[in-house]
Amino acid sequence: MPSSGHSRAEIREGFREAVTRAGLQAPGKLTLHSLRHTFASLLIARRLDVVFVSRQLRHANPSITLEVYAHLYARADHAHTARDALEASHKAMASSHRG
Repeated sequence: MPSSGHSRAEIREGFREAVTRAGLQAPGKLTLHSLRHTFASLLIARRLDVVFVSRQLRHANPSITLEVYAHLYARADHAHTARDALEASHKAMASSHRG
């Protein structure tokens, strides 16, 4: 049970009411759990290490985090590598045009 003294059902219902009052809409169902996944995805996209993300999510250990989010770590690594390659290529082309 959450430390606030409220049951999970009460918290879930309060969240649903807040979403409705705010007029928020999203494809699929917006839940607290989907916000948790979004939070994790943002941390991983910022290239934070698995131990940090695991602690933020309160997973028992980083292997749980990797089981769920390994595909995002791989995507973040590929994006970083691609960005570095494109920047290097751009610098090389820009310097060859100058000289």
